[in-house]
Amino acid sequence: ALNSALLGDFPNAVALYESARDAFEQLGQPESALRVEHYRAAVYAGQGQLTRALRVHADALAAAERAGLADTVVEVALEMVHCYAGLNRHADALDQVSRLRLVGR
Repeated sequence: ALNSALLGDFPNAVALYESARDAFEQLGQPESALRVEHYRAAVYAGQGQLTRALRVHADALAAAERAGLADTVVEVALEMVHCYAGLNRHADALDQVSRLRLVGR
């Protein structure tokens, strides 16, 4: 999938990441599935599809919170801040940062 993304074949990269996510979920490896979702969102963000990236990140964030994966929560939340800032949604970015401060406590 990474090679496809680097070569500009974004639809194939997304399809491969989705396939990998499904495989990890079937194997009972939620953290790996969430990491793949992070990569998929990065493909969207890299193309300037920040709203789409935010949707993927929001789902991943909720799943990471349910699974108690604090490191993943922070990582995904930071990516969401970047997306919000790129969309000039500064209040949402600030709100996300405020939530991050709570995770560290």
